[in-house]
Amino acid sequence: MNRLFPVAILLLVMLLSPRAIHAQDATPAPDFVMPDPSECTVTARTVDDLLSLFATPEAATSAEAIASPTAFVVPEGTPADAETVAGVTATMREVTACLNANSFLQMIALYTDEYVAQSFVEESVAPEALGLLATPLPPMAADERQSFAVQDVVVLPDGRVGARVLGHSDFGDGYDFEQYFLFRQVNGRYLVDDIIFPSTDRS
Repeated sequence: MNRLFPVAILLLVMLLSPRAIHAQDATPAPDFVMPDPSECTVTARTVDDLLSLFATPEAATSAEAIASPTAFVVPEGTPADAETVAGVTATMREVTACLNANSFLQMIALYTDEYVAQSFVEESVAPEALGLLATPLPPMAADERQSFAVQDVVVLPDGRVGARVLGHSDFGDGYDFEQYFLFRQVNGRYLVDDIIFPSTDRS
């Protein structure tokens, strides 16, 4: 068993920004894909790059919003065309590949600056802790890797793209999860601009 896996999850959670969202109607069964760690090829961010984000206006704005979080309602949008679906799916494939590779500085390169800055504040990440992200780790064992599926991709009025992302892993007793991702196109590629956990209250 890969004992470094809990560390990997901890570092990933530092970059998540959970808020409650309302449950959605059932959709067709997803086709899960498990990317190999070798598919993580994006150029990694540096720790210095990340340190520079602590002083951004986005981080300051996020700090003000922590005291009064609001529930997230899945936005309405226009069904995305095939090219847009392919673009956000390609991003999610590499995000998952980098997670399976335990390569966090590469994974963070697939997030927007604004989202990373917000997450540093919302998850109370100390600047001195960022060096941990550069610590080399071996890829996850084959039976611990995460697979993903993308559903319900829509183009939103603000130009971003929203999608339900489902995940699965056989690690331990196995687990499944669902998140809502927002993507923004930067320099011709879709980057993750926010991640929201679904509400556990489905009443």
